[in-house]
Amino acid sequence: MVQDHQHQAHNGSKTVVLLAECLNGAIDAGRFAAKLLFDHSTRIILLHTYQKPAMGVTMMRDLTGVLRRTAEWDLTVLKSKLVREFELPPENIEKMVVENDLKSVLNNELSKHEHLSVVLGPDISNPFRRGSCRKIVRALVESKLRPVFLVSDFITLVEESRIIVIAEKEANISAVYLNFLNDIYGRENVMVEIVTEENNKTIRMNRKTSRHFSNRIHSSELRENSMEQIFYDRLVRASAV
Repeated sequence: MVQDHQHQAHNGSKTVVLLAECLNGAIDAGRFAAKLLFDHSTRIILLHTYQKPAMGVTMMRDLTGVLRRTAEWDLTVLKSKLVREFELPPENIEKMVVENDLKSVLNNELSKHEHLSVVLGPDISNPFRRGSCRKIVRALVESKLRPVFLVSDFITLVEESRIIVIAEKEANISAVYLNFLNDIYGRENVMVEIVTEENNKTIRMNRKTSRHFSNRIHSSELRENSMEQIFYDRLVRASAV
């Protein structure tokens, strides 16, 4: 009981940043955060960044206001869904709209938070497809923050020294996606581990990642045969004390 209390106190300063940049996947990312990362003392920051478009001065002022109001509305809707669908306490959820590039915000404004993880629901089916969400994934992985959770048709965990991809079947993970991960990770010979329902591999957390997972995960709360369920079933946590 003493160890549990210490672990709970240690996790009291956890912060989960939920990127709303790829809004279509934000609910899937929110579900993952709510079911596997959230404890009642966890702080959740809903982050949306925007930048002035490269246009004339008058148009920039007009569009900047529109972009900010749109971002604020998107976060209001997202927060409402997290509270309603996943029963997260609204007082634990902070909305953050910042005019700057995402990588700068992550490294300069959010890296000061202790025990911080980032969750994103990228809505890219083809990682080579050019678009804003692809750029967001790149900026996130290139940031100094770890761990990073990418939640889509599978779950990708990015740690300081490795990448773990969790899927129902290995055939579902394309070579294109794995190459994309290696490319944006920016390190040669990065270790990529693949965990599926078909193999017997476990996910051995390092200490930094372990302290981000909830102390109150219940298997019954996870959707049967979901990526979250596979993730939960294969977790072997390191001591986070």
